[in-house]
Amino acid sequence: MQKKLTNKEMLFALEYLADEKMNAEKAALKAGYSASVARKKAYSWVGRSGQNKKPHVAEFIQSKIKKIEKNFDKEVEALTSKLKQILDIDFIDLLIEMDWDLSIQGLKKISPQKRILITNVIPTKNGIRLVLFNKEKVIEMLAKRYGMWKEDEGDKGINVTIDTNGLEKYI
Repeated sequence: MQKKLTNKEMLFALEYLADEKMNAEKAALKAGYSASVARKKAYSWVGRSGQNKKPHVAEFIQSKIKKIEKNFDKEVEALTSKLKQILDIDFIDLLIEMDWDLSIQGLKKISPQKRILITNVIPTKNGIRLVLFNKEKVIEMLAKRYGMWKEDEGDKGINVTIDTNGLEKYI
């Protein structure tokens, strides 16, 4: 069973996690530890060495990092799924679902699955104007996600290489 953290240890752990560089010494100082304790001991508190006098702090930090990673993975998969949905929707299908009625009433007829294609609705004199996701940008984002699109910045600007791995029939 994990030992309960004191308020100061909890503050240290949270400061450590909040710092983008995960600087243990700075986290200890912000948590109220003295400069000498922060300099000499704080780094051992976040490690797994046998010299760590506060392994429960390191365990707490690791559990929070795992939780953050798990949530990040879920968010990436949700975003990837949404991008794939956007690619599957055809603008003509949107118009058919609206009965070619470019008005608020026509907009209400669109199913939520197809509505994700729309990024903005602008009222005009004659109805509405729909602003949609740029499908080329969505393809680029998905290609980057799957490692098929690599940008190499050189002296001559950006060189782009696309490795389709036999997926050219889908692009």
